[in-house]
Amino acid sequence: MNKRILLGALAGVTAIVALPSAANAAATCNYDQAKREMQVRYGANDTGVTVTNGGTLRYSEGAGPLRSCFSTSGVAATAANTDKVTIKAFSSTTAPLPQTTTIDERNGDFAASNPKLQFFVFTGTGGDRLIVRESGQADAMHLMDQGGLAFGPAIDLDYDGDVDIRMTTTNDAIVQVNGGAGADFIDATNVRGYHTVQLGEGGNDGLLGGTLSDSFDGGADQDTIRAKDGIAESVKGGTESDTGTFDFNLDQLSSIERPGF
Repeated sequence: MNKRILLGALAGVTAIVALPSAANAAATCNYDQAKREMQVRYGANDTGVTVTNGGTLRYSEGAGPLRSCFSTSGVAATAANTDKVTIKAFSSTTAPLPQTTTIDERNGDFAASNPKLQFFVFTGTGGDRLIVRESGQADAMHLMDQGGLAFGPAIDLDYDGDVDIRMTTTNDAIVQVNGGAGADFIDATNVRGYHTVQLGEGGNDGLLGGTLSDSFDGGADQDTIRAKDGIAESVKGGTESDTGTFDFNLDQLSSIERPGF
């Protein structure tokens, strides 16, 4: 009798070990070829998901490997055959952790691959961050708020008047732009509902802040930074001769050779 109980208990433990743990589940993705839609969902413990361009649209969680996304019939999502990419938080009654979603254009410009392609980020749990990584080209980007009943960032990746990324979140969200090596123009003057982190990196960059507290780092080359808004902010010019307009005795300036107030 005791032997049977012991064997049954061991079998139960073996079954539990063999089951995949929901807490360790990785991000998932599916591609609907008819709707031309790719949908990525965070795993239960994921705090970061990346979507990048290339031969196919690929995704990863954290520092994990990039993977292509396939339909049930085995067709891979690409920028050319996809008009909508939706990124959602883990579906659970437990609120997910603050999440960082990265849209990475270093392997190819999304709008150049497909002008109709749009991203929708639905995390909305508070403290979330959206990172846009740009290539080494001269990029122009317009950061705005969504209009109407929607709340959250709206990003025009190539400043052509079309919104490419929409993110539904709370007012403590952060949008971070990594400009890359080119001479970039990042315009957040219309932003009212979230904070921005603007990293010009290489090139002669123009960085324009919004109405909430922002952080600036021009990086290499000669940059122009506009942070004058009556709010204390961190402003780093980087190498070479940098200029801009700032709040006197409020903004914390570093490596700004020609400040204006």
